[in-house]
Amino acid sequence: MLSAFLRPTHATETFGRFLWLPDSNEKGIGSTLLAEACACLKSAGIGRAWLTTDPNTRAERFYRAAGWEHVGEKDNELLFERSL
Repeated sequence: MLSAFLRPTHATETFGRFLWLPDSNEKGIGSTLLAEACACLKSAGIGRAWLTTDPNTRAERFYRAAGWEHVGEKDNELLFERSL
């Protein structure tokens, strides 16, 4: 069973949603899906990607651990960026 949902926002390098079910935590599914999404963007010629998430959340810790850099705030969320 697929435990995640990834919906790119239009055809840009910004992810609209990257979610997975709570029972999938700590199984590496999110890391694998994020790596695949980044690989797809890179193969499309995109060199940098951005994402936002709420502050002080498990998602924030996940993105930081995955090498995303906090570069500011956007619409009351943390803005992260990463070279692909």
